[in-house]
Amino acid sequence: LLRPRLASVATRDAALLSIGTLGSGVLAWLFNVLSARTLGPETYGSVAALWASLFLLAVLLFRPVEQTVSVSVAERVAHDVDARPSVRSAARLALVVVVAVSALILAFWGPITDGLFGGRSALTAALLIGLAGYAASFIMRGLCSGVRWFGGYGLVLLGDGGIRLLLVLPLLVLPEPWIAAVAIAAAAIGGALLPLAFSRRSELHRVEGHVSADPATDRRTLKRTVR
Repeated sequence: LLRPRLASVATRDAALLSIGTLGSGVLAWLFNVLSARTLGPETYGSVAALWASLFLLAVLLFRPVEQTVSVSVAERVAHDVDARPSVRSAARLALVVVVAVSALILAFWGPITDGLFGGRSALTAALLIGLAGYAASFIMRGLCSGVRWFGGYGLVLLGDGGIRLLLVLPLLVLPEPWIAAVAIAAAAIGGALLPLAFSRRSELHRVEGHVSADPATDRRTLKRTVR
């Protein structure tokens, strides 16, 4: 009886991950079409610059963090070792990166605002907030994949795209670029938090393990369990 249930859960998770991957692309396309049609070419150009800048920076800065969390958590969970210290270390690294990049953005606020966003400071602020949000989002993705909750990974993707599209709908009555900027920044944060709203968030507790990961003993314990 246990194997069919596990297979059913794995199938649902795989389906949700596939839906999340496909759905995020469709939702992103709808967001850009709606923004372009309501804002017009010139104003939408600033929103597109925010979209491209945030996407590029998030992938370059935080994809390695996601992969580190995923591999580290998966290894420790497989041997029932507490993986929380690894997650905290990755979170501290992501925080340092966010602070460093934010300091650069603040230092060059004027040139970035004028050169990329046509003088619209709300879009520069959205870039700052979005970067912090995607730091959390990529850590959540790594955590979900590390504990093999792929449905949670799919929820991150769906939440990102769905929240962005939902929050940009006011453009239909008020075509202001700051609305699109808020939608882009909020989507990063909402996507990271969405898996926590579901009952299967208990899957994330697998990072706790049953073997202490105390810094003085963690390496020795891990070597013994690997053997």
